[in-house]
Amino acid sequence: MSPALESAADRLERELHRRGYTHLKTAARGKHITVYAEYDGEKEPRFRLTTLGRNEYGVSFATHTGRWEQAPMMGSMTDIVDQIAEQFGWHLEDWP
Repeated sequence: MSPALESAADRLERELHRRGYTHLKTAARGKHITVYAEYDGEKEPRFRLTTLGRNEYGVSFATHTGRWEQAPMMGSMTDIVDQIAEQFGWHLEDWP
């Protein structure tokens, strides 16, 4: 795993926690940073960022079938989190 991607995943998790989404965790794999919540030991993926270049990411959302649906968003990590919070906030909420 790329140390740079692992560092980016840690930054993303800290940013999410700073915004109050402390139930969300991140995992880096390949070119992706997956954001998920964990309930009763099971990971529930919410969305993932895909590296597109230096500090630029695309985003895909988890579907009910276990696949990823690419969204027409790209930007810095902070920009992406802002856009998700504004347009798709339910992906950030805690689902007990």
